[in-house]
Amino acid sequence: MTELTAKYADEKLVKRLQFELDRNAFVKTENFSVLKSTSQDETELPPAAPENKSLFSNHPNPFNPETRIQYQISEASLIQLRIYNLMGQEIRTLVQEQQNPGTYSVVWDGKNDSGIEVSSGVYIYQVTVQPNSPDSRPFQKNGKMLLVR
Repeated sequence: MTELTAKYADEKLVKRLQFELDRNAFVKTENFSVLKSTSQDETELPPAAPENKSLFSNHPNPFNPETRIQYQISEASLIQLRIYNLMGQEIRTLVQEQQNPGTYSVVWDGKNDSGIEVSSGVYIYQVTVQPNSPDSRPFQKNGKMLLVR
């Protein structure tokens, strides 16, 4: 069963979406569409990503006005964390820098790179890890999130 929260949204709308998502994988309303996600999409760059690199689910999800994305790396790496819309267009680059091993948390405020609020809908967040060591493999993982305005 998919769970939605009414913390930031109209309770009646959330109940309708919950009911529809329990029955269908896709729901369209007047203002936005919702795609049911049962797990995160994961893409591994050849051949397999080490288990010590992780992208965690964003929280809260659905969200308004902001959400927190957390990831973990075990070695110094070039990190890219980007937000895309469902058409694959890049909306925002949250991180693009060298980082040391550790757990990181980044807040997305629902705005694009120009500082303009984006509309309600489903967005994809993607972390790409390019380790500095030539012996380590790159890692890429995606997650879905729902912005409800």
